[in-house]
Amino acid sequence: MSKLHQALRDIGAFSQLTMPNHAMRGYQLEAARPLAHHLLNRSGEQFAIAFSRQAGKDEMIAQVIAWVLLRNTERGGTIVVAAPTLRPQAMISRDRLRDRLLANPLSAPLTTVSDRTISVGKAKAIFVSAARTANARGLTADLGLIANEAQDIRPSIWDAVFDPMAASTNATTIFMGTVWTRDTLLARQMRYLREKQHVSGSQRLFLVPWQRVAQDVPAYGARVQS
Repeated sequence: MSKLHQALRDIGAFSQLTMPNHAMRGYQLEAARPLAHHLLNRSGEQFAIAFSRQAGKDEMIAQVIAWVLLRNTERGGTIVVAAPTLRPQAMISRDRLRDRLLANPLSAPLTTVSDRTISVGKAKAIFVSAARTANARGLTADLGLIANEAQDIRPSIWDAVFDPMAASTNATTIFMGTVWTRDTLLARQMRYLREKQHVSGSQRLFLVPWQRVAQDVPAYGARVQS
């Protein structure tokens, strides 16, 4: 099997081959591989991700999105990525994805950027604000729906505006962020998914504490301990 073929089959090989300066570490791939699989196959499942601070959660999801868009170049589809604010949060995520796609020899010729939207062929990612004053209604997320920094998105806003985006397509939904209190959207979904995980035996939560990061990045562990 050629390296190119392997990169299109496995996101780990994709990261190593096409993004060597940002190749994902082991703990990132533990979440990236199943998430990429479920997004690609449009499984309709939900997942929650909570990494230790500055451990590469946003890099991981950017590469997952890049891979899924590239795999859907001909088929098309939309990933909606919601953040608590458009600027800076959603735009930072957009810019990271843009930079990875344009630096990638596989995706660069197919990539176009327009305001909040990044397209790879017929597939696209749209970055939106989940603030109370934002107007994000009417979008359809058929490839996937992602809540980034979900601990800062109001549950009522998510339920009314964003969850319906995945309803008609049963799109895979991913909640990402940092655990703060029991009342956040992220904490609510983590409780729900922990129960589903217990019943089904299928992993729905990807929790990466600093000790796991330190196994791959000793300097990170030394910094936390100091």
